[in-house]
Amino acid sequence: MGNAKRETQYAKLGPRFLCVLGLALSIFSCAPPPDPARLAARLGGLSLDEAGRQDDDRHLVQIAGPRAELRLAALRLIVEQPAQSATMRRYALDQLAAADPQRLVWILATCLPDFTGMLLEHACTVAVELHNPRLIEPLIRSLDRTLPDEENRPLARRPEAAALTQFAGMPLEQILESAALHATRTVTRVAALDALQSVYAPRDLGAWFRSLDVPAGDVWLAHIQSWTLSFGTPPVGMNEHQWVQTLYEPAQAPLLAQALAHHELLAGQTDYVPAPRFMQALAVTDEAALRLSRGQLLADLQARLAVLEHVRREPSSPGASDDVPETPASCATRLSRCDLLNIRLLLNGLAQPATQAEIFRLGLEDRADTTTEHGGVLSLRSATDLASTVVPPMYAAGDLEYVTSDQALAQVPTSLALFHLHFQKAGNAEHAGPGVGDLEFARVTRTSCIVFTSIDDRSFDVDYYNHEGAVVDLGIYRLSSVP
Repeated sequence: MGNAKRETQYAKLGPRFLCVLGLALSIFSCAPPPDPARLAARLGGLSLDEAGRQDDDRHLVQIAGPRAELRLAALRLIVEQPAQSATMRRYALDQLAAADPQRLVWILATCLPDFTGMLLEHACTVAVELHNPRLIEPLIRSLDRTLPDEENRPLARRPEAAALTQFAGMPLEQILESAALHATRTVTRVAALDALQSVYAPRDLGAWFRSLDVPAGDVWLAHIQSWTLSFGTPPVGMNEHQWVQTLYEPAQAPLLAQALAHHELLAGQTDYVPAPRFMQALAVTDEAALRLSRGQLLADLQARLAVLEHVRREPSSPGASDDVPETPASCATRLSRCDLLNIRLLLNGLAQPATQAEIFRLGLEDRADTTTEHGGVLSLRSATDLASTVVPPMYAAGDLEYVTSDQALAQVPTSLALFHLHFQKAGNAEHAGPGVGDLEFARVTRTSCIVFTSIDDRSFDVDYYNHEGAVVDLGIYRLSSVP
């Protein structure tokens, strides 16, 4: 009964409609299939929504197969591009895991330490499923960083830690100890040692270093062990580990020996934090200053700074990292004993007319070069003779930035501070002191820094800033004659 009714309905449409319908079907059946290259381009691009791109991927699989090189390249592009959505990056991880696990291992080995949030969680889950030992080191390197939205999350509760313990079937500290001793890349060994400082209490970490039987050929670890046992705290981050290696070079033996002797006078002081960046300040400071209490040092610095003129730039916004008072007392909690000693030595050097003239001369050279700011390293020839060594930037990024080179960073353990110049014009007071980018640089690199700013045609301002975010205005210095 139903079929007869439908046949009657089709008959009423007439032969003309049926002819048109038949022609349309024939045209559709002869249409060429979608171009695989176009499908792959749309899959890896950002022009379509996520559902459309995944639909294109399904068509691509039907036409070219799941292991088509065009498809795998597009999926890799999605994983590696931060501009891609987390949803698409998770989708690409899953598709690569199914189509080409070995390729995904290679991709994760590079990218996983840059993931955050739910993408990191998912990548760690995929890494466990892949169960490839090559992913152990990337997971350790990923563990050695602060995640933006999880700064207070205990290390043992991070997704990387869960993945590592599932991989190895042993406690996290044992995995990190093994990596510190045997990892193939120095960056992984540094990451493992950094992570151990969060896993172990300081006393337990010191016991572990004392128990190490370092192989004769492992000079790198021998230096790290010697430093840690001598100064009571291990280096942190790649820069400090490299600086320790520099300090154990034969040419630096006198500096290190003097610093270690003075370390004994300060060891046990709660505000004393030895670090490679402070070795010259520690070595050069006289014993009388080393024996001053923290309160006495602060009072001395405050008195010396009180007789100088000062200027402060307007912060980028209220509460921003550059919105901080600029006196030793106001940022005292961010200044260690070595910072105070460092500032004291810098003030000694800056008080010398010859030093002031040299800095102003360097500032005029900076002003003449509009391709980049100039900068370099400040070190001591003697207790009051401050040397400013210009080091070319890594590359010229414009007249409002100095890109510190590896050559300059390598000199940190044998100097007082890095420096750069704000001398774009004579009256540059609005740019006095470090900006947000300068403070972030000091934080990431674990350095002490100085910025010199031109105030007028015969004077400049000096600001000290450090890894902890402290800023101390060291005063305005006016030349009696202009070079």
